[in-house]
Amino acid sequence: MKVDLTSRPDILLKANMRLATNQTVASLARPIAPLTVNTSIPRSIETLRQSSFDKYPVVSGSRLVLLLSEADLSGVLLSLPPEEQERHRLMPLSSVLDAILLNKPRPSTLSVDDPISQAFALFDLYPEQSVVGVVDGRGTYYGILSRADLLAGCFRTLAPAKVGGMATPLGVYLTDGVEYGGVGNWALVLAGALMSALFTAALLTGTWIQNFAIGHHVDLYGGAIRLLTPLMPQYAASFVEDIQVLVPLFFMLLLLRVIPVAGYHAAEHQVVHCIERGEPLLPDKVASMPRPHPRCGTNLVAAISLFGVCFSIFAGLWSYSSAIVPAAIVTLLTWRQVGTFFQQYFTTRKASPKQVASGIAAGEDLLRKYRLNTNRTAKMPLRIWRMGIVQMCCGLGLAWAAFWALSFFVPALKPLLQSLN
Repeated sequence: MKVDLTSRPDILLKANMRLATNQTVASLARPIAPLTVNTSIPRSIETLRQSSFDKYPVVSGSRLVLLLSEADLSGVLLSLPPEEQERHRLMPLSSVLDAILLNKPRPSTLSVDDPISQAFALFDLYPEQSVVGVVDGRGTYYGILSRADLLAGCFRTLAPAKVGGMATPLGVYLTDGVEYGGVGNWALVLAGALMSALFTAALLTGTWIQNFAIGHHVDLYGGAIRLLTPLMPQYAASFVEDIQVLVPLFFMLLLLRVIPVAGYHAAEHQVVHCIERGEPLLPDKVASMPRPHPRCGTNLVAAISLFGVCFSIFAGLWSYSSAIVPAAIVTLLTWRQVGTFFQQYFTTRKASPKQVASGIAAGEDLLRKYRLNTNRTAKMPLRIWRMGIVQMCCGLGLAWAAFWALSFFVPALKPLLQSLN
């Protein structure tokens, strides 16, 4: 029998209770900040207006007093004479609570330790209710639980609002700041080592090209200065020096584009897009998502590089003191577009089915852990660790140490590594 979700949501809720087993009310409840009896009436009205719930919790001290609705307030306030309405603009909720509570039953509540089945039973007992209050073992207000929260728990659509991640040589790593999914810490260390190796290879490539040009009597540095001197006579040399710093970064991007990590990077972004948009993690759906992501670290690198280039150009046209503001303005207006360009054409490439599968596995792993308790929190040290930056920095350091140690056993490498300093 086909069930109409819009007309009888409770039938689907009952039919899918088995999908929400082994969970407590705390895993789905939302610990939103309540109104208090001392909150002003205007602020209460505005909170109700902006809330996604048709009822909002009000507490006295730590105890839940009622779940306030727009009808509760309008029924009391609009029945007052005009002069009384104006006077109540400056008064707290406590001034009208007695009138609201006069014929209002005590709010239904659930305990944080109650099983999800208890929540289903309560909503079934009170079909007119869309929200119930949640308290802890001492009766202290904890949050609220809605029918939509139960539906999300049943159909496994609960997901973090924001997800971060990294691409590694071993696969995709994803995190919500508390839990992680996919490959582990050693993969992040390996990713850091890979970035170090790529940057070293890029520096060596630039050094080799420069030495090759000198060996064939080609002055790349002098030629660039002569080319730019008519445009910026006083700052041509300094501008070329600034651009030289970015040459290894360009070579690094080219190298990154051709290795498998670029495909894992694309899969990481596409899975994050799916999770944040509430889409199912299916191969075709993931593959249809855009490869660039607005929170990718590539954008930060693009912003720093863009500011450096713009500053050098404007300094060559005017002066160093006059260049900061226009360089900052250009960077603020265009850095995301530049970052998106770099992501699309350099740091990602079309993910293979294997890479998409790695991203989906990481996403499903993260979502499984998240849905066990959506209200888990983590202290700042753990959040920083989950970002993966510490592990990558360890990989960077280990790679540089390995290169340095290798130069003692392979004498031919010593001049090349010394040229990087």
